[in-house]
This record gives sequence, C-alpha cells and structure tokens, in this order.
Amino acid sequence: PNPQATDAGAEVRRYEGLIDASGGIDLAILGVGANGHLAFNEPGDTLTGPTHVAALADDTWLRNFPSLAPRLKDEPELRARYSTAYTVGIGTILRARKILVLASGMAKASILASAVRGAITPRNPASFLQLHPDVTFILDEAAGSWVHYTA
Repeated sequence: PNPQATDAGAEVRRYEGLIDASGGIDLAILGVGANGHLAFNEPGDTLTGPTHVAALADDTWLRNFPSLAPRLKDEPELRARYSTAYTVGIGTILRARKILVLASGMAKASILASAVRGAITPRNPASFLQLHPDVTFILDEAAGSWVHYTA
C-alpha cells in the first residue's frame, strides 16, 4: 500500500484489487512476532480478513522502530505518529498458494508451539496458519524447541 494515500479505506481496496488482478499471491513469506503476530496482524479479540490499517502493539512498535525508542521520553508524540501500519490481512495471507514462515529465537518457542498445536484463536494470529493446506516453517533450534512434530 501507498503510505502517502489520503484515504486509507480506498488504498486497502486498491491494494487488494492489485493482488486479485495479478492472480493472487503464489508464496507468502512471513515472520512471526513473539506475541504471534503475522505481518502487523496483532493478537486481539478479532482479526480483519483483507488488507487493513492495524494498530501496532507496544512490543511490535519497539521492535520495528528501535531507533525512535530512545527518543520517546522527550518526544512522546512519536508513538502516536507511528501507531498504525498497513498490513496484509490474515484472510489475504490464507489465500496465498503457499506460505513460508521463518522464525528464530527462544522468545518465539512458546507462541510457535501454540500456533502449531493449540487452538485457532485471534489471541495468536499465527494459529490461523493451521487453516492453510501448504505451510512450511523454517525455525532455528531455539524457536522450534517447544514444537514436537509427529507424522
């Protein structure tokens, strides 16, 4: 999406239209946040299906704007200025033909185990990947340490 767009609703519809016009997404390559977020689809009571404007959780904000974090004490308006982001929605992600998920670090072990083996819930957006028939996870040893695969 165009971050300079003045009408966010029109912009997300335009972006979804571009995806559809191109024949859809062949391969979605995603990371998973320590809280289970996919793209900027944060944990919450509900998840929006298509591309949308998402409010950024504090931990996601800090990880994505590390150079701004030290300035927050003197410039608290920075958090508000960068409080949202366009994101491809879970519904759009699940329409991809294939999904590749990359994750590393012990901080993600618990959420990944829950995403793979737990209930499908908006509290863990990565859990929605269980609904897709062709997902590959590439995890380092730490991130995968709580996931026990059985064929």
